[in-house]
Amino acid sequence: MCRLCNGGHPSIDRRQFIGRLGAAGGALAFGSGGAMAQVLDSDAPDVTAICDRFVEQYMQLNPTLTGRVFGLDRSGRAVTDWSPEGSDAVAGLMRDTLTALGKATPQSHKERLGGGFVEDTARSILATTDAGEQYRKMSTHVFIGPPALLLTSFETMARATHGEVPLEPQVVERDWSNILRRLEAVPQAMAGYRESLEVGLSCALVAPRSMTLAVARQCRGWADAAWFTTFAARYGDGSLSEPLQKAAAAADRSYGELSVWLAETYAPKASPEDATALQQLGRFY
Repeated sequence: MCRLCNGGHPSIDRRQFIGRLGAAGGALAFGSGGAMAQVLDSDAPDVTAICDRFVEQYMQLNPTLTGRVFGLDRSGRAVTDWSPEGSDAVAGLMRDTLTALGKATPQSHKERLGGGFVEDTARSILATTDAGEQYRKMSTHVFIGPPALLLTSFETMARATHGEVPLEPQVVERDWSNILRRLEAVPQAMAGYRESLEVGLSCALVAPRSMTLAVARQCRGWADAAWFTTFAARYGDGSLSEPLQKAAAAADRSYGELSVWLAETYAPKASPEDATALQQLGRFY
């Protein structure tokens, strides 16, 4: 059963979605409660506290994006949950944040600016989730497409071991231990992404076929080149070598399997509409 239809969310095509975002902006009705309600104080905390909590919670829910793009939480251990449950948690945080901001009164120009920025961000993210965009997210761009975003996030994690400033051996070992944890999370992350795309298929919320095939080729290229295995080999012959290689091989396989599924199962059911005119959606996270 389509979880969007079952939940009362109407299916709209991408052109309708673009038009609504461009024309309206503020004509959205936001529910109360949600998965993240416990992190927001019902006694209307001040705007600064709301914004701080929003950043902290969003960083936990979307660590791959916030670490790769925004430079937050570069510990590198966690990976974004692109499954339907992960998207529900993000939507819950957006609704709860908007509810809290609606009850709070800015006490300074700084709070007005900060609160306004967070409100705009939450509205934009919620607009994409309410329209079901997470169920047809398809892009080769490193800031948007989950496979590309996740893979390129590893590049920033090992640079210190090859930089001009030498690091203590225990620091290098700690960093590669974090990398190992993220490598081990890659197959589950791609499985969650595929699960969301499967929901999209069941709800007739599909990505363009041309973009789907482009992502399939991109994933196939990385898998054939054993990108993760090559990356893990940078570690060398230390104590983490064997688990790193094992996790990297599993990550390479997960990208290869995703490529096959995208090309053989998803693409035949994807939209024949050309993807070029729809890339403006990339500005939404």
